[in-house]
Amino acid sequence: MLVIRILRFVFGYMYFSAHGGFAERFINLCAGKKIPIWDVKYVENGITAYTTASAEKLIYEQAEKAGMIIEPVGRHGIPYFIRRYRFRFGVAIGLILTLVFTIILSSMVWYVRVEGYSELTEEQILNELEAAGLKPGVFKSKIDVKDLQMTMLYKIDQLSWISVNINGSTAVVEVRERKKPPEIIDTGKPSNIVAGHDGEIIKLEVYQGEGEVEEGSAVVKGDLLISGVETLETGKVLFHRARGSAIARTERDIVSVYNFSFSAKKRTSEKLRYSIYFFGLVIPLAPIQEADESYKTSHMLMSDETVLPVGIIRERFSSYSQGTLKLTKEQLRLLTLSDFYSQQKEKLSKVQEKKSSKFEINMSDSLCKVKGSYVCVEEIGVEKFFEVVR
Repeated sequence: MLVIRILRFVFGYMYFSAHGGFAERFINLCAGKKIPIWDVKYVENGITAYTTASAEKLIYEQAEKAGMIIEPVGRHGIPYFIRRYRFRFGVAIGLILTLVFTIILSSMVWYVRVEGYSELTEEQILNELEAAGLKPGVFKSKIDVKDLQMTMLYKIDQLSWISVNINGSTAVVEVRERKKPPEIIDTGKPSNIVAGHDGEIIKLEVYQGEGEVEEGSAVVKGDLLISGVETLETGKVLFHRARGSAIARTERDIVSVYNFSFSAKKRTSEKLRYSIYFFGLVIPLAPIQEADESYKTSHMLMSDETVLPVGIIRERFSSYSQGTLKLTKEQLRLLTLSDFYSQQKEKLSKVQEKKSSKFEINMSDSLCKVKGSYVCVEEIGVEKFFEVVR
């Protein structure tokens, strides 16, 4: 049934009414001349029915013989559409351009989507893809997928595998990153393990080499904990790469000090520039600005979940000058605390346990000082290589 409706639309059909005269004679004349009519319905003083566009003139002749008058109710289909707009060249040109534009767009990549990255950023991968020839606005016929994949693996060492699939107008790029190989320990070069911080040894484990301190001993930074030099009973000396663990109780102080006059960059100007993005072509609406810093955002059109390569690019250009900022007490306090906690995160990142801590804030007329004192349990052993002179 659907196929019949499609064919009727392609070849055109007319819905008409016929009144007066003899309806049965009209129907019989059409059947005798093999003129197609369907969906015939009797109405007051006549009938309504459908016929094809090619039979429209013929039914007028049969209606005249039967004494009936034909009145078209509606004409539908492609032939009538062409006939209606045959002298309107603008419409025809518009239809042709729309068809050509649709064909061209369907042969292009509209959007590039990257999946599977973790350490790498999407921007890094997209930049390399663009340099290799894959970007919005490129024709699909110009993309050599195998060559593109090999180029990407050559350019980005972190990639172990890449797959490029073009689904419609979207290029889906799936990547897999290389797993970092395990660290290879060079056992051929001799070394000692020394104290990286002052402390009291709680536990010393020697895996290779000679222990030089006892548990409970106090050590200072640089003291030898495990020696890589071994003297045999025969008097022969062997050199090893010392391996072991030295857990100690340590004391650490963290101090942060700031005054009310804070040196900072001050924004002196900020300008915006807009550009039109159309299938890889960027059309700037203003000249580029000289600035210390720039930030770019893109706003693309979307259809459902598909990003179309048409939109607006906004660039923000900012200029700065070095100056002195006068802080309030609350601002100074927050700034000093922020720096203190940053130091704390960095310096105590390898601490296994904090036994005790003391924290104090001192605010004067000129500065703010934050100090933290900690008793920690941590690994203080640091490997130190040495050369053997023969």
